[in-house]
Amino acid sequence: MVTLLIYILLFSIQLQIPESGKQMPGDDYYEKGIEYLEDGNWQNALNLWIGVRDSLRAINKSDFRIGQKFIEHVTATELSQLYPLASEMYLWGLQSQNISLIKKELEIEIEMLQPLIPESVYESWKKKIRQNDESVLSEIKGFWIEQNPVLDTSMNERLIEHWERIAYSREHFNKNRSSAYKTDDRGSIFVKMGEPDKIESGNFLLNNSRVQFFAREILRQQDEEVDGFGQDRISVDNRSFGEVVSDSYYRNNISKAITDRVLTQRVSSDYEVWIYENQTVGLPENLLFIFGTDANTGNYGMIQSPVDFIPVQAFRPQRIREANFQFNTGAILQLSLYDNLKYVDDKFLDIYNDLYDRLMSDQSIITEGSTSYLTHRYADELEAMRSAAPDHISIYDRELETFTVQTRTYRFFDENLSPYHLLMAVSTPHESIIKDNAKFLSTFENIEPRYHLKHTLVVHDESWTQLYSTHDFPEISFDSDDITNQLLPSSSLFRIRNADPKNRFRIYGSIINESLDEVTYARKNDNN
Repeated sequence: MVTLLIYILLFSIQLQIPESGKQMPGDDYYEKGIEYLEDGNWQNALNLWIGVRDSLRAINKSDFRIGQKFIEHVTATELSQLYPLASEMYLWGLQSQNISLIKKELEIEIEMLQPLIPESVYESWKKKIRQNDESVLSEIKGFWIEQNPVLDTSMNERLIEHWERIAYSREHFNKNRSSAYKTDDRGSIFVKMGEPDKIESGNFLLNNSRVQFFAREILRQQDEEVDGFGQDRISVDNRSFGEVVSDSYYRNNISKAITDRVLTQRVSSDYEVWIYENQTVGLPENLLFIFGTDANTGNYGMIQSPVDFIPVQAFRPQRIREANFQFNTGAILQLSLYDNLKYVDDKFLDIYNDLYDRLMSDQSIITEGSTSYLTHRYADELEAMRSAAPDHISIYDRELETFTVQTRTYRFFDENLSPYHLLMAVSTPHESIIKDNAKFLSTFENIEPRYHLKHTLVVHDESWTQLYSTHDFPEISFDSDDITNQLLPSSSLFRIRNADPKNRFRIYGSIINESLDEVTYARKNDNN
């Protein structure tokens, strides 16, 4: 701990604002800082930008380019001791300014925010940037302030996490640069959802005997006379033994011909499946993202379903040699891919079983063309699952147990008949404390945990400039109400200063384990 403090102190000495950072007439401070970074002089770049920030803030101005590049560099190089300052620099950059001067940087920014926000918000921000509407700056700032999971610290943890994810994605997901982060599509999902609970990757293997089994079973289960396929149905009971043997031999030859046709199709082989477990995303089933090379475009990225690994011509019925019927080889290819994936996730197993049953019972599926629902049914099912997922997930959503904080606002008049407001915060952290206590005692047998509850009120104006914050430490009681038999809640009462109806209030509850001096559980409640 002492070593860390000494290092931070030395580092802060290096970041003293140089005189040249206060006055550099005619120079573009942002571009000068970029030059420093390109030359490897990142300390000079950060020093310069901090000095410019101080000068501009003194006259109520900002430069989003500086705030954006500052947080990008600090997170990419893991200068964690500067994360609080990086958060501040980024949010400072979103103060009121002439949008026309930073339009390019803002457009890049909302492209990088698109995976995290509803489409309607994204389109609204695009329109405001085109119209030089400064309100987009406060809306972006407000988005990040609302996402901040812990109000007790000096940095915005969710904002830092976002830029850390961007840095990680740029380093690891670079098969192409198709996303807004200059990564492949895996980067977009990583920035949006974080690290998956599980990754399954491999190659699709079209096994000759397995494909022939599918073809033979389809022919047999449909009980069709092969040389009159789709026409007259012949009952096995009315045939002689020789006819049955002959039909079986003929059916086997046809199944081999179908297998040969299936195996000539060029299916993209490599796949990667990211699995987010249902309890992580709050869905009835796991959330799946599939990556690979699209068989029709040749582009690597996220695909809607395994059908995209199959060339579209495979779904066009083709005449099979030695037979007078057409057969849709794409159906067996699709079944074969799900056969490969059925142990990756239960969703793929369910689709495999459903598709298998349909192919064995519905002759029309085998003969219908590429416009069939066969190529869309399961893709739509997988896409519906992804559409139901949260806009984004933070590691704090996963790791912080939550408890509810409810608020009520009351209006009163003082002795001069001037109105004022009181805000009551009521929380029930008992279950969270009990859970943490059990985990704590299993880890630290000789330490007795001591908990206290903290309610924090933060007030912003309509442009998301923080006006003030205050906190209270209410008592936690494990006594029960005599009537309802429920545990008594903890409450705090805050008097609201400058009660402008346009102000935004945030109430945040946290439990502090004094034994380790750490926040164990937290839950924010926004009252805008």
